[in-house]
Amino acid sequence: MRIIHGAGYSDEERRTFIKIVYQNIYMAMFSMTRAMESLKIPYENPDNHFAKLAEKEVRKGHRVFNDERRNCMSRDEAVKTRA
Repeated sequence: MRIIHGAGYSDEERRTFIKIVYQNIYMAMFSMTRAMESLKIPYENPDNHFAKLAEKEVRKGHRVFNDERRNCMSRDEAVKTRA
């Protein structure tokens, strides 16, 4: 409600939410790829690098971000935050 009706969040507050937002995105992706596997829904292009990575991660059962995933995301221009 603060986003809609208030002044929004401070830079410090936004930084505290970064991990939560990333985890929510990852969990949604995890759930979708797990559902695709259990429902036998194939990827449109199974040779796609993302499809192979997603299948591998689901098989491993990863549910949280390790340093490698966090570092990869932090280098992405779309998810960089202001210091």
